[in-house]
Amino acid sequence: MSTIPTPDIHARPIQDGPPSGGFKPVRWGRSLPDWGPSPRATAIGVAVFLAGSYAFLIFGNKQRQRNAAEKYQARATLIPILQAEEDARFVAQMDEFNKREAEIMKGKAGWQPRNPYFTQKFVPPHSTKAQL
Repeated sequence: MSTIPTPDIHARPIQDGPPSGGFKPVRWGRSLPDWGPSPRATAIGVAVFLAGSYAFLIFGNKQRQRNAAEKYQARATLIPILQAEEDARFVAQMDEFNKREAEIMKGKAGWQPRNPYFTQKFVPPHSTKAQL
């Protein structure tokens, strides 16, 4: 039967130490080459670039607003003309419809052509052709 050796609690621990004469000095400083623009020049360049970019952005937004206003004005100018054309087309279509209805119903006793609307006032049909 083997026994487990017990450590000597009074013995000094073995520890690594520095070599005799010490370690060599560590070079910790950075020696990067001095090239490229200075930080101040870089900051000024970025500021000029951003200012120019914002100027172009503002100019583009104003131009887009002017174009949108011109488009809106052109459409608003054309709406009465388009509405008049649509009303004339509608009246011609309704006349044709009434003639066809009268021809179909000519043999029916007591039939009278009537307005299919609930009002005597002219109401144009709903149309999505002339919208802004």
